[in-house]
Amino acid sequence: MIINLGHKALEYQTGFGNEFASTDPRVPDALPLGRNSPQVCPHGLYAEQLSGTAFTAPRMTNKRRVINVENWDV
Repeated sequence: MIINLGHKALEYQTGFGNEFASTDPRVPDALPLGRNSPQVCPHGLYAEQLSGTAFTAPRMTNKRRVINVENWDV
């Protein structure tokens, strides 16, 4: 999102809950817009979610990461 205040434009990073999305300039438009986990990913990528906490942790502290990979054999 870009907000123009006349003399300079501010660009904000998208995200929620202090977790932010970042893009790789080598693969433009790899992140879905307006969706969390698309059924079909661009550029032949696969959407996978990884959990970084144990199932015994309180639900509020569980964090998820969504990664897009082209080939798991790398």
